[in-house]
Amino acid sequence: MLIIYLQGFLVRDWRLAAWLCVGYGLIPFLAILAFCSASPVWLVTQNRMEEAKKSIAFLLRRDKSSEELTDFRLQELITEKQLRQRTNDTRTYLRKFVDTVRKPQTYKPFWILIILFFLQQFTGLYIILVFAINIFTDMGSTLDPYISTICLGVLRLIMGVVTTYVLRTCGRRKLCILSGTVMTLAMSLSGYFIHTDLHKQDSLLKFVPILCILVFITFGTLGLVTLPWMISAEMFPNEVRGIIQGPVMAWANFIMFAAIKSYLSMEGFFGGIDRVHFFFATMSFVSVIFVWLYLPETHNRKLIEIEHYFRHNCCYITRNEEAMRKFRVAEVLTKLEEGEKEEFLDGKEGK
Repeated sequence: MLIIYLQGFLVRDWRLAAWLCVGYGLIPFLAILAFCSASPVWLVTQNRMEEAKKSIAFLLRRDKSSEELTDFRLQELITEKQLRQRTNDTRTYLRKFVDTVRKPQTYKPFWILIILFFLQQFTGLYIILVFAINIFTDMGSTLDPYISTICLGVLRLIMGVVTTYVLRTCGRRKLCILSGTVMTLAMSLSGYFIHTDLHKQDSLLKFVPILCILVFITFGTLGLVTLPWMISAEMFPNEVRGIIQGPVMAWANFIMFAAIKSYLSMEGFFGGIDRVHFFFATMSFVSVIFVWLYLPETHNRKLIEIEHYFRHNCCYITRNEEAMRKFRVAEVLTKLEEGEKEEFLDGKEGK
């Protein structure tokens, strides 16, 4: 996004800009060839254990205890696979897929993501990123809208890097709720200043709406911009993940297109740019309520735990803690039955 903003400032010929964008596609292509390995989860399902071990080792190559952790993660994946294969399943792949889609551990996360992506787009995050120059101009800013947009791109790049580290330690729910709450306050304040014309005064107050936009994007990047795309890979069973993510991603991109196209008529529909900002604030608040009610925590949770949660729960705040406790006890007993007693009890999980 920062490169595109710089390109918009430096390159005024749209045909040249379009051809440059085609060239950018080579960067992720080469990066995938150089840095990506096959999914260890998929390799285990194909009984390619050596390749799965190499893939895990590659992903954990910067961890100090990578060798021990690699063996532990591989054993975890094998155990999960064995738990799924306990029953003698003779169904065809298509039949298993249809049966899996009808299960709560598939359709519940599907609808959560469908609604979450809808809310994400109509909070205005991607609208502001795409129409940044128009928005800064409509707000009556005296600053150069191109320079303001480049500052926005720099800020988002910095927050994107920060987010990759924050995600290692913080829960998804907390980040989404924090993100949506600050976004609500920022858009509300921006809408108020524009509505009362305080931003037109010849004082520091004229910078408040722009500052609100920067805060909005900063905390949006920390949560609602990033997390819906990421948790879509954490919530579905392995049997259907590859196929079910297709419709989810298609919906996400469709609703992004619809939201971005609708912005051009939003000001006329709502009756002013200030009311558009109030609308974004309202959708941000609704996203906070939705996440608080329905989005489960997936950070440091095994896939089988997430599936068990959806099997027995719908609303997160009324979740069945007793059922989850029994599930974890059953998992411990399963590992003990498989002859891992000494190794298991010596580890952190045993304690």
